[in-house]
Amino acid sequence: MTLKSNEYRTACRGCHGGCVHILTLEDGKVTKLRPDPDAPLNKGRACSKGMSIIEQMYHPDRVTYPMKRNGARGSGTWERISWDEAFDTIAEKLGKLIAEKGSESIAMLTGTGRHHMSHYWRFSHVLGTPNAASSGPLVCLDPRVHAGRWTSGVYASVDYFGETKPGGILVWGSNPAISGADGELQWFIKDALKAGTPLIVVDTQPTELAQRAKLWLKPRPGTDGALALGILNVIVENLTYGFERLKARCAAYDVGAVISPVNSDDIVYK
Repeated sequence: MTLKSNEYRTACRGCHGGCVHILTLEDGKVTKLRPDPDAPLNKGRACSKGMSIIEQMYHPDRVTYPMKRNGARGSGTWERISWDEAFDTIAEKLGKLIAEKGSESIAMLTGTGRHHMSHYWRFSHVLGTPNAASSGPLVCLDPRVHAGRWTSGVYASVDYFGETKPGGILVWGSNPAISGADGELQWFIKDALKAGTPLIVVDTQPTELAQRAKLWLKPRPGTDGALALGILNVIVENLTYGFERLKARCAAYDVGAVISPVNSDDIVYK
């Protein structure tokens, strides 16, 4: 696809996906956005987060310069300062901490990984502190990676992108059809459903996917753990060897008893 002289391809970072969009610039300002039909990931599709990027960029409430509190903590009073003053203030306070208590007195924590992560780690190394972490390794991706490696030797993930769709999909307590960290997933799940992939949804709410599921389980709030142990009981009994401690832990949970409906509305099968 040939672009006009004022059009540019760029990747959206509103989630983990990186969908490609085409931006139109007029007088140095982005005035239009449209999904790239040639993009391998989104293939001409875009979610609401991606389409709202222009509004986010130019929203009047967006802070694009450093602010310094000029009142009591919690007062909500701030004043605009220059970048030089902001950098000098940060450098002075960090230097004081290092001089008085050592580099390791500084701890850093950032949200889930994005393109800034290489700079984040480099900054911690320059400061001389090993106390830097991201919520991604702590609570998100790494637990999944390590669980896969420790049990099967590899971190496996579902291939939604190829011509062969998954044999089945289980969605538990989420609604990736309209939200989530991996925004592009909504299209691939819908594509798989159109191709005939059966869907199981575990959710108390009638989400879009729940209403399209082959099997919709509606557990009582707080019973997800029992349901998970019941499913593990079946898996370790019939599909694995070893894992004796896990097998013993799950033995008391019969999946049939766990999901037995209190009334007929607790399980929807189509």
